[in-house]
Amino acid sequence: MRGAARVLGLAIGLCGAFSAAEAKKPAKPLSAAATKRTEQLAEQGLAALKAGQFAEAVQSFVDGFRVSPLPKWLFHLAQVAAAEKKPVEARDLLRRFLADDTLEADDPLRKDAQALLDSLQVVDAGEILVVGPRGAWLSVDGRFVGSLPLSQPLLVPTGPHRVVASQDKWQASGEVRTRLARQVELRFKSGSDVAVVTLPPAVLVIDSAPDAQSAEAVKKKVQTALSRESFAMVPRSAVETYAKDIANCLTDVTCLRKAGQRFGVEFVLWASTVKQGSGWKVEIKLRDTATGTELGQQSAQCDSCAIEGLLPKVGETTVALASNASSRDRSDLEVRSNPSGAEVLVDGQSLGSAPLKQSLLSGQYALVVRKPGYIDFSQQIEVKGSGPLVIDAQLTDRDAQNEPSPSARPEPVRTVGEQKRPLWRYVAGGSAIGVGVILLGFGVSAFVQNGVVLNGECPASIGAQRCQFGTVVPGIGLTVAGGLLASAGAALIAWPAPKPQTQLSLFGATNGMALELRY
Repeated sequence: MRGAARVLGLAIGLCGAFSAAEAKKPAKPLSAAATKRTEQLAEQGLAALKAGQFAEAVQSFVDGFRVSPLPKWLFHLAQVAAAEKKPVEARDLLRRFLADDTLEADDPLRKDAQALLDSLQVVDAGEILVVGPRGAWLSVDGRFVGSLPLSQPLLVPTGPHRVVASQDKWQASGEVRTRLARQVELRFKSGSDVAVVTLPPAVLVIDSAPDAQSAEAVKKKVQTALSRESFAMVPRSAVETYAKDIANCLTDVTCLRKAGQRFGVEFVLWASTVKQGSGWKVEIKLRDTATGTELGQQSAQCDSCAIEGLLPKVGETTVALASNASSRDRSDLEVRSNPSGAEVLVDGQSLGSAPLKQSLLSGQYALVVRKPGYIDFSQQIEVKGSGPLVIDAQLTDRDAQNEPSPSARPEPVRTVGEQKRPLWRYVAGGSAIGVGVILLGFGVSAFVQNGVVLNGECPASIGAQRCQFGTVVPGIGLTVAGGLLASAGAALIAWPAPKPQTQLSLFGATNGMALELRY
């Protein structure tokens, strides 16, 4: 209960303090007693902060706000938020502190606040611009943040939030979802429990100028012109803060698309300021982040003037380009592919892989869906504001496309006048091979029997030499004759038939049958 009471005290204190600090300035210097009281509360709060007693520190600083809404309390509350590892809340409080027009330029806390701000972890955050009855109390996700009007939009983490406004017996709430570096407007009306949420289209502004003064002057004029056309501006500094990986390649279409997706911006505006002798030239061009398509380009220049003299023309040019862009409807393009995972290109720019859903400005585009190993799917499409355009891309396998169809495959070739091997060749060749093999067998047997004694013994009256077989000469003759005869038979069978003189081919064609005669 004690913790809850402290939280409630903080909420009420912040509400009253922010209201006092932002709605009006102190009417007169503090009395001696009030000054002493604020000094005591500051000491108590800082001591509690040093001791890690954050709830007590917050209570002391809130009580200080009640006594006098000095900007230093914002700084001290930011110190507590930083110690509690709440970087977004701390940044929000420091922004309010540094932007407070009652803060003296030489206030020693200013340097400390900037150092603390620079040391904080960068966490994705967006803004909520709250409009409603003056004096209404505001809370975000159960935490009171101040009262209307707020000098600056609320800085909150990206994602869903519930904002409640209350005054006397009236109360209303609204659900909002903040996007990175984007501003969403939440509008309350006294007596109504309905809140209107507006997320205006956003433009990423990339400016360049020879000096900081001219850059700031042109940027403010561009921002004012975009606001007139109900556009929200995302400065390049946001990209440098939240997306350093693409901050230096925004001239590349691929990086531009990444910036568009990361920050939810539909357009990018380049404002290039150049000093020309005694005059100035400002070139402004607008592009669609989804495809990189250039939507318009205009320039304003003067031969002899200060940069301030060119600003009205800069505003007119910006309004003209923004108005032209806002007049075009948007619709979703949905691309599905079979097989899935194919790359989708619109006007030559890759948008990702199918299935894909991408919001595009109304107009005509060249669509290509491609995947390695498949024939590209190409189609001219027209995106209209009447509804989503769905494309089902059926990709054809490249190998299947090159394979001839069954009707185009040639029929077996029939040859006129072909001379096959006659039967006598096979008979004569086979017989020669058979006889040759027999003769070879006898020849080998003759070699084996050479020198063998008849019947295993020889009478002494005859002589041993006369009883032996001498079969070398017959063996040689039989072997040679058998080899020649078998080789001749094999050659007779293997020798090719004469080449035909005329060939007739019948095969299927695309529109029928084809007959080919070769001589």
